[in-house]
Amino acid sequence: AKRKTLFDIDTRPISFMKYLFLICLALSTLGVLAQTTTHAKKKGEDEERRLDYYGVRRSYSYAGSSYYYGSGGYYGGGRGYYGPGFYPGCYPYYWRPYYFPYYYPYYPYPPTPSPPPTNCPCGSSCFLPHGGGLGTCQSDGSTCAVNIQPPNCNPPQMSLTASECQVLGGSIVGDPGDGRTSRPDYRCESNDEPILGIVVGTGAIEGAVCCGPAPTPTPPPPSTSITYEQCNASGGRPTLDPAQCDYDGKPILGIIVDSVPFGGYACC
Repeated sequence: AKRKTLFDIDTRPISFMKYLFLICLALSTLGVLAQTTTHAKKKGEDEERRLDYYGVRRSYSYAGSSYYYGSGGYYGGGRGYYGPGFYPGCYPYYWRPYYFPYYYPYYPYPPTPSPPPTNCPCGSSCFLPHGGGLGTCQSDGSTCAVNIQPPNCNPPQMSLTASECQVLGGSIVGDPGDGRTSRPDYRCESNDEPILGIVVGTGAIEGAVCCGPAPTPTPPPPSTSITYEQCNASGGRPTLDPAQCDYDGKPILGIIVDSVPFGGYACC
């Protein structure tokens, strides 16, 4: 009888399964070696990009653990990409795309961080400068910062009726188009007029606003000429700069007549 060699395949079912097991074992060994070599080569650059994007280092563990979200598989739940344990066939699920990319598409690179936006809705997400990760757009509409306290994106505004808006000298603008009529940095298009209030009862889909004239500085009241004694008697305080009275929120009682000629003292 002819002596059997290693290359003589026995076609009996039990022996055939033994050969199939050896082939799968060899493929698994080659796959792990290939994946380990490639992974070690790419780990440095991937880690730096991920560190720049997320601000912290993420997990590189195998056996179903996620690259981004900790343990529990790429989509969570303690499983592989296609389910618990194994890929279709005899491919262990810890193989990465370097060996069988068809079964496990390569996880995406983080997007390149963009500079802070110059105009974005208050409260929306934005990228911090210099790869600082994600932040929140502040109420001014141009600053991206880490949210220590939530920005005040919806400050209270006065509600007006159509007739009240007309009494104030404003004009009604329906459907401003931004979807958020109470945004603090929103201005009416005509002459950059501010919003005097939200007009109620108009039936506009995105609401209506009352656009009024831009506020003008209040002129100082007509001043009277008083002396130091009259200023002190009326409870006032002399100051060299008349604008200081308005800054302090106090009215100007008069201009002191016997003060220096340039500008003069004011009595607040």
